[in-house]
Amino acid sequence: MKKKPKRADVYWFLHVDTTDEPYTRSYHVESIVPRQIIFIKLRLGFKVEQRINSMFFKIVKDMAHNGEVDIKSPYPALRGLDQMGDFKFYYPQQGLCRQSSPTWSDGSSAAIV
Repeated sequence: MKKKPKRADVYWFLHVDTTDEPYTRSYHVESIVPRQIIFIKLRLGFKVEQRINSMFFKIVKDMAHNGEVDIKSPYPALRGLDQMGDFKFYYPQQGLCRQSSPTWSDGSSAAIV
C-alpha cells in the first residue's frame, strides 16, 4: 500500500501568465523560504502549447540538479532507491481549463512535495 504524506516538505506556488507575444516561454523562480516554499512564475505565449505539468517538472529537476531543493523521498527505505517524493496538486476552480487538466491556462496552482 502506498501511503501519502500528511504534510509537505516543500510547498510550490505556481502562477501562469499568458502573454500577448505568441511564442514566449520563460519562467522565474523565487525562494520565499529556501528549500521549503518556492514561487514559480511561468510566462507563456498564447500560441505555445501550455504543458504546465511537464514544464513544472523540468524546473523542479533543474533545481534539484543545482542543489536548490531536495526532491528525493523523505522516507529512508525509499531514499535508498533514489525515488522521487510524491507531488499533490491543488488548483482553484476559476481559470481551470477542463479539457487539459492538469494542464492549466490562466490561473495559479500550488504543487506540494
